[in-house]
Amino acid sequence: MNKEEILDILDKEGDNLKFEYLHIKCEMIRNQMKNWCGYIFIPNWHPLFDNDEAESIPCHGSVTYCEVVDNELKIGFDTAHSNDFSPYYILDEYLSTRSPFEMTGTYRDKDYVINEIHTMVDYIYDNYQQTKRLIRESKLKELGIKD
Repeated sequence: MNKEEILDILDKEGDNLKFEYLHIKCEMIRNQMKNWCGYIFIPNWHPLFDNDEAESIPCHGSVTYCEVVDNELKIGFDTAHSNDFSPYYILDEYLSTRSPFEMTGTYRDKDYVINEIHTMVDYIYDNYQQTKRLIRESKLKELGIKD
């Protein structure tokens, strides 16, 4: 990839995206290397909220972020591993003249990261059967239908 191709991709994909998947909040943001990072937010009433198992949810390169933020457990991963391409190496004038080692790897695009986030949420639903019931109860409570 050359600089113009990377700039075009970055322009088309944007730098962040927030969405819900199966009633779980999700977010994507680019790090300083212009790689995507993907996150899911686990409500404080979910069994994973206070559980070390959260860090073992399967995702690209494994979980690299797991902290409580605004009373939710934010679990995330990045796409800046040794087999991933970091756009910054082409965009930075100094780094672009360095060894081609940093220029190798696969660029993990927006669709790839969305798919990884979906996989994380699917894993939670598949391995924590109470998730669907707990989310339904939470939504009903928000609507004032259930105490």
